[in-house]
Amino acid sequence: MFTKATFALLSLLVAVHVFGEAPGGKRSSADGNCLQTTSEKDGLGVHVLPGTHKKLYSYNVDAKPAKEHKALCVSQSGLDSVLWHHGDGTGCFTITPKLVTKKNEAGEACPAYPFTRALPNTCMHMHHSEHARKDAIGCSYDMVFQRQDGSSADPHIVIGH
Repeated sequence: MFTKATFALLSLLVAVHVFGEAPGGKRSSADGNCLQTTSEKDGLGVHVLPGTHKKLYSYNVDAKPAKEHKALCVSQSGLDSVLWHHGDGTGCFTITPKLVTKKNEAGEACPAYPFTRALPNTCMHMHHSEHARKDAIGCSYDMVFQRQDGSSADPHIVIGH
């Protein structure tokens, strides 16, 4: 099977190929509360895709993040995205989004899931979110992961401009 480093590199290369260049965009106004650099101990990665301003956040579902880690602040206009994966490429997990805020920046109801690619209804080994929906700007979510071993994690995501 793949080593952790090989799996992460392959995932990043696939994302670079799929996404090409994106226009620059304003970042979330909450940047002080946002993850800015990779945190290996929390299983969180921040990768700027070559030739773009676009960020690809990665989350190793096998990691056991600290209770108080910073949020993944995803820029909708910058076409940022998130890749959830197992560190070693084995096992599977499900994701259930939990709304933390109920209203978006326009005062309307936040969508149940903030990204354009729908979540599969089955246990998955890896999932790439695609970019955030415009109607999710100003919304925040705990993404609750249920692992095969019964344990869970809930990284926090904030959708900004």
